[in-house]
Amino acid sequence: MIAGTDEAGRAVDTRQVGLVVVAILGLAVAALFIPAPAGGDGSGPGNGSDGTDGTPDAPSDGPGGWLLWLVDQIDIDDTPPDRAETDEPRCVVAFDPPPEPGRTVTVSVVLDGERAADVPVWFEGERIGRTDGDGTVSGEVPYVRE
Repeated sequence: MIAGTDEAGRAVDTRQVGLVVVAILGLAVAALFIPAPAGGDGSGPGNGSDGTDGTPDAPSDGPGGWLLWLVDQIDIDDTPPDRAETDEPRCVVAFDPPPEPGRTVTVSVVLDGERAADVPVWFEGERIGRTDGDGTVSGEVPYVRE
């Protein structure tokens, strides 16, 4: 018998080829959805400036920075749509870090694509404060008995 011609050998080869094809397709799909890195192509020395007007291409490090970056990337129409026509949220709330009882959490609120100032924020019926001009407020997550 010649090596590689038995049924078990063909089954292994077919599965391996299938795995490679799925991996390549996964990489291609990921490349379509991941934005280009900020600061140029990274192929040479430089100060990291991409020559734009100063708006970040990637999320900032501040609280809720990724949320504000995401909202900036979404094209929001200024005319309010009929709520029956769309399921897109008007208000987006983000927690940084994820809320756990006793932990201090920064809450970021974005309303209609703009940072929402002076919005009251409550945790389990306990008011922690109002958002500032950047749409953020910090407070301690209360312990709640279930």
